[in-house]
Amino acid sequence: MTVRRERLSGPDTFISKFVVPPVLLLGAEVLAVMVYVPQVLPDWMPRLPHLDWVPPVVEKPLPHLLFWGIVTCLIFMAWWYGIVIKRVETDWARLFISDYRREVAVSIASILAVRENPVFSIDPPAIVLDEDTPWGRAIRFTPPALDSPQMWGRAPLLRFRTYPHPLLEELRVVSRTARMGRGLVHIHQAANGLGRHTRR
Repeated sequence: MTVRRERLSGPDTFISKFVVPPVLLLGAEVLAVMVYVPQVLPDWMPRLPHLDWVPPVVEKPLPHLLFWGIVTCLIFMAWWYGIVIKRVETDWARLFISDYRREVAVSIASILAVRENPVFSIDPPAIVLDEDTPWGRAIRFTPPALDSPQMWGRAPLLRFRTYPHPLLEELRVVSRTARMGRGLVHIHQAANGLGRHTRR
């Protein structure tokens, strides 16, 4: 019998992972052209406008500082979305984690926490596990938007706050229940072992 999986990550995961990073890196290249080509070929491309309100000492290095600051942010975001984001599915007994090259399955009872950032929404949620995976113990993914068909019946249509996310709340409840069940099994096994030793 095939168990149906449910996607925890949003339908735009593939785009966030494989389309957004090249676009961000292309933006960094465009910035490089706009900042540095006028220095080398001033007749081919006009120089950046003078900043009269900036002291002369700061005016010359300012474009370079802004350029490297923006490029660093773009490269970090490309790395963040290209490498960190994972596709996550579940049958509510196991989690199936994939980077589109390989997939691993872990018990849903191995979830220690599901973290969200209520302030910085661009920071993707993280599932923290108590066992190792090829990508570490913190698995980051982008959950579906509240108005997506995947969330129909789980979230009200007119909802302005996305924290806490209903799907992540459901995952918290299920994983907490699974951990309690696993703990009861361990207690039962330990009690049986203690009983065998006592009878001896």
